[in-house]
Amino acid sequence: MMGVLLMKLTKRGTAFLAGIITGGVVGSVTALLFAPKSGKELRSDIKVGAEKIAEVTVNAVDHVTETVYEASRQLEDRTVKFVSEAKHGVQNIMSGRKQICHTTEQQEPQQEISHN
Repeated sequence: MMGVLLMKLTKRGTAFLAGIITGGVVGSVTALLFAPKSGKELRSDIKVGAEKIAEVTVNAVDHVTETVYEASRQLEDRTVKFVSEAKHGVQNIMSGRKQICHTTEQQEPQQEISHN
C-alpha cells in the first residue's frame, strides 16, 4: 500500500515537473523567436530564460520531494500505529482465550466412566 501511494505521488510529481519544464521551454522559445532583437540581446534573453527555467525546476523538484517525504512519514506513522494496535489486539485475544480455557477447565467436573 505504501509503495502504491508513493508511486502515485511520484507520477504526479513527475508529470507536474515535466509540465513546468515543457511550458517554460515552449514559452521562452516562442517569446525569443518572435521578439525582434539583436543577436546579443537574444543570447542574453536565452541565458536569463534558461536560468529562470532552472530555478523553477529546482523549486518544483524541492516541492515534489518534500511532498513525497511528508506523505511517506505520515504513512510510516500510520503503519507503526496500526501494527502496534494489531499486536495489542492479538495479545488481548490470546489473554482472553487463556482465561476462558483456564476457567472452563476449572468448571468441568471430573466425569466418571460408568460401566453399564
